[in-house]
Amino acid sequence: MEQLPKKLRKNLHHGIRALQKMGSIEMSQASPDTVPHFLDDLFRLHDTRWRSRKESGVLNEQSLLEFHRESAAELFRSGMLRLYSLLVNGKAIAAYYVLVKDTHAYAYLGGFDPVMEKHSPGAVALYLTMQRSIQEGRLIFDLLRGKERYKLFWHPEECTNFKMKITSGQLS
Repeated sequence: MEQLPKKLRKNLHHGIRALQKMGSIEMSQASPDTVPHFLDDLFRLHDTRWRSRKESGVLNEQSLLEFHRESAAELFRSGMLRLYSLLVNGKAIAAYYVLVKDTHAYAYLGGFDPVMEKHSPGAVALYLTMQRSIQEGRLIFDLLRGKERYKLFWHPEECTNFKMKITSGQLS
């Protein structure tokens, strides 16, 4: 927490206190038996969040939902998938889908209940997800590509990836 920007720390403290006033809060992590339930919460929260903005988000096709449902069990068994839900009084208000490999954690997808937005459930869930990743020994928490506004609050260190495609012997 001490390493975070002052404004973000204040926002997180405010959000956590506000959520605690509503009842019990818990950061829950999926087990092999609960992966489908955690995915349901994530998909619902992601969809609700984006619909509130009159946008579709990245899970806008049934085939994508099916892909994640099919691949999640194997990713979980291999130790590469972490699913987290931030619960208030037992109800999921934010969720994260994180892929892990060696010393890295990759925040692939998240969602939160827009009704709770003033309490920063997405930021609180992301912070608690980062904490869990650190406890597991992850040294790098990657917010992945894109310059979404919420990422800037964390003051990330930018890293540029390059993609090279070779076709018909030509470099493009």
